[in-house]
Amino acid sequence: MEYSSSAGAWWMALTSAILVCGVVGCGPPPPPESRITIMQLEAPLTMDPADHTASLTMDVLDPMYECLVRFDQNLDVVPSLATKWSVDASGTKWTIELRKGVRFHDDTPFDAQAVVDSLP
Repeated sequence: MEYSSSAGAWWMALTSAILVCGVVGCGPPPPPESRITIMQLEAPLTMDPADHTASLTMDVLDPMYECLVRFDQNLDVVPSLATKWSVDASGTKWTIELRKGVRFHDDTPFDAQAVVDSLP
């Protein structure tokens, strides 16, 4: 079977176009997804991490918020954003050392004022 030069050129162009589309994806990538879908038995009761006790609410909020301290697998209190802490003899004055170099999602620094502002 013989191919004419125009048919060969057409097949070469088609093959090249398919190859290029496969390599570059035929267009720009889709925009990144800007939402998270979480499926649970009930909706979170609040989005305030300091105002909840429901387990399902905690499951949603825990990946989004970091606390000064957290519980480890043995339920011992361990450092998180607070690296160490002490309390005076009266039990009313706490001194908390904060982890350095932490920034919020909007690039605001995490500092003592941010902790004070977050207290209820």
